[in-house]
Amino acid sequence: MTNAPKPAICLFMSTEHTDLESALIRRFSMCDWSHTGFYRLSDGCTFSAMNDGKGVAWRPPNPNVKILLLTAPRVDEAFAWALQQQGKPYDRLDIEGFLFDRDWSSPNSLICDRLVFLSFVNLLPSQPLLNHTFIPIIHLIPRDVLLSPLVTEFHV
Repeated sequence: MTNAPKPAICLFMSTEHTDLESALIRRFSMCDWSHTGFYRLSDGCTFSAMNDGKGVAWRPPNPNVKILLLTAPRVDEAFAWALQQQGKPYDRLDIEGFLFDRDWSSPNSLICDRLVFLSFVNLLPSQPLLNHTFIPIIHLIPRDVLLSPLVTEFHV
């Protein structure tokens, strides 16, 4: 048995049943989870892209959300790239495009799943969560994090 150090960061999926945007994403993606990002294990704070006026930012724990913790190889290194995106705006047009089956994504702005996938692609191109040659990143949804063969449930 090894005593590997406990990681500082893991991935998370969440959903908030009282939020209209979350409900629409769940409905159109056919998934119980509508949001994804990075989760700091020491205090439960999350780092993600959200439509709350902060864009890509840290957020305190939210007691109204259901959370599933996940891990993937080298998640701490991927998170280092994500952290460099702090302050970028949320891509509202991308979400609207998702609802209408169109690519309305905007450069230099992010949604939650694109932040996670780009974190792995940009920092670890040899280890993307999904093969972005066949599944373009602009078409990803939070559910695709769960479909990655590299992602597993994280047990605290």
